[in-house]
Amino acid sequence: MIILNETAPANLRDVSRLRREAARRLCELRMAPDLCDAVLLALSEALANVVLHARPAAGFLGLRIALEGATLRVDMRDDGGAFAEAERRIAAARSRPCAPERESGRGLALIAQAFSRIEYEAGAENRLTGIAPLGRSVPCVLVAEDDPTLLDLYAHHLRGWRVAKARSLREALLALETLDVCAIVADLHLGDGLGSSLIAALERDPARTEPLVLISAAPLAACRAVCPAAEAFLPKPVAAQALRAAVEGALARSALRAARHARAFARTLEGLFAGGAPSFANGHDLALARCSAGVGGGDLLVTQKMEDRLRLTLMDVMGHGVAAKGWAAAFAGMCVGLSRAPPGEANDHLLALAEIAWREPALERVIATALVVDVMASGDLRLASAGHPAPVVIGAQGARRVEVQGPVLGVAPPQAFALACVRLIAGERLVTFTDGVDSGEAAAGGPAPDWLVAACAAQDLFSAREELARTAHARLGAAPADDWTILVLGSGGDQA
Repeated sequence: MIILNETAPANLRDVSRLRREAARRLCELRMAPDLCDAVLLALSEALANVVLHARPAAGFLGLRIALEGATLRVDMRDDGGAFAEAERRIAAARSRPCAPERESGRGLALIAQAFSRIEYEAGAENRLTGIAPLGRSVPCVLVAEDDPTLLDLYAHHLRGWRVAKARSLREALLALETLDVCAIVADLHLGDGLGSSLIAALERDPARTEPLVLISAAPLAACRAVCPAAEAFLPKPVAAQALRAAVEGALARSALRAARHARAFARTLEGLFAGGAPSFANGHDLALARCSAGVGGGDLLVTQKMEDRLRLTLMDVMGHGVAAKGWAAAFAGMCVGLSRAPPGEANDHLLALAEIAWREPALERVIATALVVDVMASGDLRLASAGHPAPVVIGAQGARRVEVQGPVLGVAPPQAFALACVRLIAGERLVTFTDGVDSGEAAAGGPAPDWLVAACAAQDLFSAREELARTAHARLGAAPADDWTILVLGSGGDQA
């Protein structure tokens, strides 16, 4: 789905115009605000650097922004002099976050921080490509300090996170009401009250779990007596390394607590959104392997038996912790509810889900990919996708992608989804999976990983289904960063 595709003369006025147009288009979508801000800043820096520093000078600039699967892809083109040592300098910028007072290298650092993957290709037209996952959301740390100099210093020490600044207790309390904060750093003595009062504000809402790091010149014992519930205490003056370590530790401990809640919550709903699949349906063998990360996104597989088909809806709700698990359960309920209506095609089912995801206010911050596979009584497979990694057909001729695409649920207004039809011949398998299997290439529209293709091509796949799970666990680790699900369909009684 193309968001913007424009070419303009290479001057600063048109760089500003392209940025404004990109901002307008991105604001029409539902994406994490920090992702939008980072992408806009990065493309502004990249295009401005071409105008100011390319030798020979560039004559034009090109900007293309597109949704590809569960990722945002930004392509920037120019016809000026090539960017020297691009790979080395981008790698160096990734390992050295930019400081506000530095100008040299600032643009590269901003570009490196905005995207999970960056590619540069020099030529008659130079191309800089940045790819960012839609589900990315950099943790926001609220810093409350009434000394403006110290407030700026602490914010600088915490670069790499999003930082919200508060100059008083009142501003900090307002920020807690309006921002999605992951951790709080506060001076014990603020101009209008005690930073420890933030704990009381958090405890009034059982859903709030943000850890508090307190800073004070008072003795440690006195601080603990005033606020025993604080996650950590730091004495003044505060060194950058100590502040970052305290915040990292607080976030890690908070994540572990959230993981325990998520696992408990997931167990209570296991039968709803972690359902299985039959081993055989409408002339097709099926094999399923999956793993829950506990703190990862919410994978779900909903299986619905209809008069002329078996409908398999594979979804991945982006996000982490209890919230992602909860929304996965909500989408499972939607799929079941929609099945009460007369059955339509797979793409009609996706369109109905997309309309709910876009119009329901409670779902405004929820993004999900989905793939619907209808296993027809006739033997055909009918597929529709909403930003999901592309399915793969594996056979004697190797692996080929099934080109079925559509926008991610919850990001853009509903629009018609394409319908693809596949009929497997003897020995062929259709492989579907969530992006926890490969959050890089496959999630961005690239090929399925080689190990997955090899595992799903195994001759005894359907007679030894547990082998697929063992292979995936060995490749992805015992404690993966994200949930993963693999579903394979083969023509009945096939032999690879």
